[in-house]
Amino acid sequence: MRIIAGCLKGRKLKEPKGRNIRPTADRVKEAVFSIIAFDIQGKRVLDLFAGTGNLGLEALSRGANYSVFVDSSREALTLVKGNIKLLGLEDRSDVLFMDAFKSIEYLDRNRDKFDIIFIDPPYREGLYEDIIKKIAVSGIMNEECIVVIEHPSDMKLEKHPDDMKMYKQKKYGNTKITIMKRTDSDENSCLSGQF
Repeated sequence: MRIIAGCLKGRKLKEPKGRNIRPTADRVKEAVFSIIAFDIQGKRVLDLFAGTGNLGLEALSRGANYSVFVDSSREALTLVKGNIKLLGLEDRSDVLFMDAFKSIEYLDRNRDKFDIIFIDPPYREGLYEDIIKKIAVSGIMNEECIVVIEHPSDMKLEKHPDDMKMYKQKKYGNTKITIMKRTDSDENSCLSGQF
């Protein structure tokens, strides 16, 4: 597991020892960032269910201004903090050791807003539609915020809030990436890459 591009390109990340944490595969991560590459510079990123911090750290390497990492696992917390320190990104990162749903409430209360939100919960826990809805009704999305969801390829995300729409989907083996954005955001504002 490594940083694919940007100022930290090629740097290796600490990986989980067991199977409790499932990092995003490099080829899937590369595909995601080929889509959002033109809309990362200077942005604020929220990495929910962060695991190793793989996605948020990649965004920082590619020019994101700040990333908040959220996970409720002590193992994940140790990995994220270790990777942030390893890459020297302490001044551009924050780590929240809490449940993702509670973190959204916390960030909303603090009036934090984000341009890119990564969602990668445990595949079989059925959290996807609830967490998307929670994000949509909160105030944490900037006007052109995009939400990048990693989920099992056999899962259909059919229910989503009225003010969110699916922009792109692509399957990679057992993994599918779905990108959503707010319905009032500019169609041509970003996401100009191709899967």
